[in-house]
Amino acid sequence: NVYTCQHFRPDNQAVLLGSADFDHVNCACVGDLDFDGRPEIVIGTFGKQLLLYRWVDEKASDPAAATDKVLPRGHYECVSRRTVAGQVHSLLYGYDFLGDGCLCLAVLTSQGLQVLQCKSETVMDLLERRLDCLFTESKS
Repeated sequence: NVYTCQHFRPDNQAVLLGSADFDHVNCACVGDLDFDGRPEIVIGTFGKQLLLYRWVDEKASDPAAATDKVLPRGHYECVSRRTVAGQVHSLLYGYDFLGDGCLCLAVLTSQGLQVLQCKSETVMDLLERRLDCLFTESKS
């Protein structure tokens, strides 16, 4: 339960550096956009901006702190910024809108709906590397 968990409190939060540098944050969504198994955060602003934040691990100075599974050590860093056609009203990630097996990010702006997706070459390269790892491990 988030409300009674001692780890979730105002003095223990992840601040998205740079997100306050824009006029108004309208919406956000969370999803594994780069397929690394960790969630990224996408923020949409009134100023026609999409901001992508990725988790960056920090080395723990205390070995006991490194074993804390509830509170990972690190921070979110803005790794990409993109201008879209209009003010961003809503974001949705996690559906295959195009029917090709890849999850998309739907961006509803004042100018209409934009559907963003990874380049198919990127997805194919990642799939090939992961399959190579599986076959290498099974031969060992």
